[in-house]
Amino acid sequence: KDYPRVLVIQADHVGSKQFQEIRTSLRGRAEIVMGKNTMIRTALRLNMEKEEYAHLNLDKVLEIVKGNIGFVFVKEGDLNDVRNEIQSNRVPAAARAGIVAQCDVFLPVGPTGLD
Repeated sequence: KDYPRVLVIQADHVGSKQFQEIRTSLRGRAEIVMGKNTMIRTALRLNMEKEEYAHLNLDKVLEIVKGNIGFVFVKEGDLNDVRNEIQSNRVPAAARAGIVAQCDVFLPVGPTGLD
C-alpha cells in the first residue's frame, strides 16, 4: 500500500556497484527488489488466491518471471521519471566469453597480431 505502482526490470549483466548507484538515486521515491524466481513465483501464487489481490491480474506477472528480473516499487512520482532515472544509469558491459554482443562486431581480413 505504501508503493502503489511497480515496474518490472530485467537486470542481466548489472554489477553490484551499478545497482548501488541506482538504489541511491531512487532513495525515498522507489525501492528495488530482486529475488529468486522460485520464491517470486511462490509469493505470487499464494497471493493470487487471496481475494484482496484478485483484481491485480498476478497471473500475467507470473508469466514474465523468467531470467534475471526484479521489481521497482514506486512510492511517489511518475513511473516514467523513475524509468528514465534507471536508464540514465546504464553503462556498456565489457565483452565476456559466452555473452551475446549487443551490436554487430566486424573484424577486417588480415593479420591480427595474435599469431
